[in-house]
Amino acid sequence: MEAKDAKMEARLDAKDAKMEAKMEAKDAKMEEQRKEMETKIAELTPAPPAPPAPAITDEQLAALQARIEGLHVTKLLTDEDLFALEDLVADYVDLTMSVADGIITKDMIYSMPTVAVASKLDKLVGLSAAMAGDAAFARQARRKFL
Repeated sequence: MEAKDAKMEARLDAKDAKMEAKMEAKDAKMEEQRKEMETKIAELTPAPPAPPAPAITDEQLAALQARIEGLHVTKLLTDEDLFALEDLVADYVDLTMSVADGIITKDMIYSMPTVAVASKLDKLVGLSAAMAGDAAFARQARRKFL
C-alpha cells in the first residue's frame, strides 16, 4: 500500500511539475506578447509636439543688449539712442510675460499687429547678427529702429 501511495505521490508530483512548467511557459509567452503590444502601442502613439521655438532666444537678447551697451560706451550711440533701444527690449520682455507660455514665435510676431514691438526687435536682432561692424550697425539701428 505504501508503495502504491509512493507511486501515486510520485505521479502527482510529476504532474504538478509538468503543470507548473506549462504555466511558466504560458506566463513567459504572455509576458512576451505584452511587451510586443507595448512596443506596437508606442510605435502607433504620436510623439508629443515639440514646444514652439521662441522668435528671439534669451541668448540673442543678451547678446543684443551687450552689443548696444558696448556701442554706447564707445559713443556710437547717444544716451537717447541707448534708452530707446533698451525700451524696445523691455517692451518685448513685457510682451513675453503677457502670453500664456511666455513664448512669442516667429509666426506670432509677423501675423499679429498687436505684437509689432516683437517684429521690430526680431529685425534688430537679425541686423545685429548680420552686421559685424559696430559703426555700421549703430547707424543702421538709428536709421531703422529709432
